[in-house]
Amino acid sequence: MKLVYFLIFIFLFAFSANAQIVINEVMYDPISSDSYNEWIEIYNNGNGNVNLSGWSLCDKKILKGYINTSGYLFRNETFILKSSSYAVITDGRISTTGGTDAYKNFDVDNDSVALHVDVNSLCGGLGNTQGIIILKDENNIVKDSVSYYNYWNSNNEGKSIELVNPSLNNNLSLSWNASLNFNGTPGSKNSNFLKIIFGDVSGNGFVSAYDASLILRYGAGKMSLSRIQFLSGDVNLNGIVNNEDSSLILKYVVKKIKELPIL
Repeated sequence: MKLVYFLIFIFLFAFSANAQIVINEVMYDPISSDSYNEWIEIYNNGNGNVNLSGWSLCDKKILKGYINTSGYLFRNETFILKSSSYAVITDGRISTTGGTDAYKNFDVDNDSVALHVDVNSLCGGLGNTQGIIILKDENNIVKDSVSYYNYWNSNNEGKSIELVNPSLNNNLSLSWNASLNFNGTPGSKNSNFLKIIFGDVSGNGFVSAYDASLILRYGAGKMSLSRIQFLSGDVNLNGIVNNEDSSLILKYVVKKIKELPIL
């Protein structure tokens, strides 16, 4: 089983870095019943609006609005996720079962887009120890994916896992934290958000050859990196900080590449 999850992780990893639509927060272990209170937040990290019509979550169609546990549809408004905006995806309802209590038990931001899946539960029920979430577009192309584990939020029941910055690779545990408050931040900026300037390892606000030298010192075992330094230095988003990152930073400094991070 561990081998299977490892192979799936390698497959998904390639689709996760630098995506426009990002799986940004996951409530997989709520205090209230898992059956009606799980949710997934996605974020548009790109510059343009995205039409989510025809998209799917774990191969189940995404629909507008949310359905409560009494079977009523609310906020059946839009598939359009604007730039720098959030959508919250909740359980659907089939026949007389399912639906969500998320809008009753959580402070879901009213400016977020409400969406649900056309089955009773998200991804067959989000696992409390580990799980896989796959988001596909209307052409069945994987746009983002996360293979998560419960240690990402230190096994804190009632706390979501939050991506600390939507530009990070969201299949790396270092990119996630438990929400600072119980119930998470559905549909709004994550409580653990970190401003990251990729390449700025020194933290002085700009990228220079000095930052590349710090990575070389780290690789030689002459210094350690804090979490924010490591995330800033991982400019190719592969979860490793090494000479390749140092080289990319130098190329950016001399304008041989236009921006960081780079794949």
